[in-house]
Amino acid sequence: MIVHNAQQDIIFDLPKHIKKVGLKLSGGVDSAILCYLLFKYISEERTDLTVIPITIEKIINVYHFKFSQFVIDFCKKEFPDVKVTKIQKRQQKEQEDHFVAHNLFLKQLKKEKMFDCHFLGITANPSDKVIFKDIKNNIYSHEARERHKEKMLKPTKLGEIYISHRPLINIDKKGIFELYQKFNLLDNLFLLTRSCVSEDSKITSNFEKHCWHCWDCLERKWAFKNPENKFDLELNNV
Repeated sequence: MIVHNAQQDIIFDLPKHIKKVGLKLSGGVDSAILCYLLFKYISEERTDLTVIPITIEKIINVYHFKFSQFVIDFCKKEFPDVKVTKIQKRQQKEQEDHFVAHNLFLKQLKKEKMFDCHFLGITANPSDKVIFKDIKNNIYSHEARERHKEKMLKPTKLGEIYISHRPLINIDKKGIFELYQKFNLLDNLFLLTRSCVSEDSKITSNFEKHCWHCWDCLERKWAFKNPENKFDLELNNV
């Protein structure tokens, strides 16, 4: 399956020996649209595949499980013929780096033969010229993001045995917005996602709303605050 995008076409074409596909979910817009596209591909071309959702919950801003389940439930309704297991969950340990926890959990699941390959919804940074300002006029550049620019230039598929597919790696959030538009998902799936990484329970209403201070919130605003996206009242009021 080929999904056309102004920044780069997205190709789904898994080998026939692949039967179990891991999918890393965070509850954010990137992994949510990847989930939708993967389910669409399976429904249309590879109904023999089974999806294994995978989520790492952070210690403080505990929303990954909740919003990942929202995404899975939506995609299951859209593509009821797709086989999907319950979400494989792991709680991040105290003082454990989130990305270290992520990699350890993937290696554990691979060792247990839970999946044959897995998909990650990593996207590209905005260009170097893009500067964000939060609601207090603090300035952020792309360097504030933990995912550094050079990684977006790597191939969309990594490894031979421990295979990671990253089909969105060369597409930034503007391109992700294009995908939500393309499949008419702004008034449904998009509203089920959460991008904030703030650890402040007060300004996020106990992690139910976005803080609009962190990089992820500002990137979401940059890409999705658009006259054609009138459905997210919280975003439109920022």
